[in-house]
Amino acid sequence: MKTATYETSLGFVLTLKPLSPDILAAIREQVKFPDPPTYENELLGGGKETIFHTEETIETEEEKTAWAEYLKEFHKARTLFYEKKLRAIFRRCIIIDLPDDNEWKDLLIEDGIKIPDSPAELKYLFITTQTLGSVTDPMAIMTIVDDLSLFSEEDLNKVKNMFQRQIQGDVD
Repeated sequence: MKTATYETSLGFVLTLKPLSPDILAAIREQVKFPDPPTYENELLGGGKETIFHTEETIETEEEKTAWAEYLKEFHKARTLFYEKKLRAIFRRCIIIDLPDDNEWKDLLIEDGIKIPDSPAELKYLFITTQTLGSVTDPMAIMTIVDDLSLFSEEDLNKVKNMFQRQIQGDVD
């Protein structure tokens, strides 16, 4: 398993592992990204084609308003996607043992924070409240996990070699 470490701004060293592409796909399916506004273009034969606007194709006030609404909805969807992705990464891709003592839980209770019963939610709470001290920590963690999750040339060669050994073993 590929792993990497990251030291948070509070000094916690987290071990990170890849995110399953199936989990990422499931998260993408949950978030509906809006389509950009469209316009019609007349074709030579008299027909029309519908084309998505870009920032460069907007001309009228109506198109500017539609584009602004699209951007607002797009940013909302993107924020929701990254929130869901980051939650999945924190729950699935950070290898960490929770402390044996309950001091951290007691402090959170004193701050009015409810302690969840679910082990996955307890882990998430610990990571978000005890290990991260800067807004850059989550982005750095997501970037590292994204890199770990990529299918590299080295991974491809390993699979090819394994497949070739299997075929050669069948022939021998």
